[in-house]
Amino acid sequence: MVFPWVVSDSELGDLHKHCYRCFNTNKCKGDLDACKIISCRNNCPARFHLCKETEHLLLCYKEYIPCPNTQYGCSASLQRQNVRFET
Repeated sequence: MVFPWVVSDSELGDLHKHCYRCFNTNKCKGDLDACKIISCRNNCPARFHLCKETEHLLLCYKEYIPCPNTQYGCSASLQRQNVRFET
């Protein structure tokens, strides 16, 4: 069953209409308005359309982020997956 997702061009932002509704890159046929499929630059197993890279990096568990204790003087940069282990 296919659901027609109606979204205006202004709501898409930098995403292409095809990419907005494409979640299974293994079955992606790449419509005319689709951009290429890439792998995550952090070597996590995710594959996605190029225009979704910024969105993916906000959640990628291998992305480096500042330590949550920067307000106390910590200058460490940790992978998101390791943040809970720092003391």
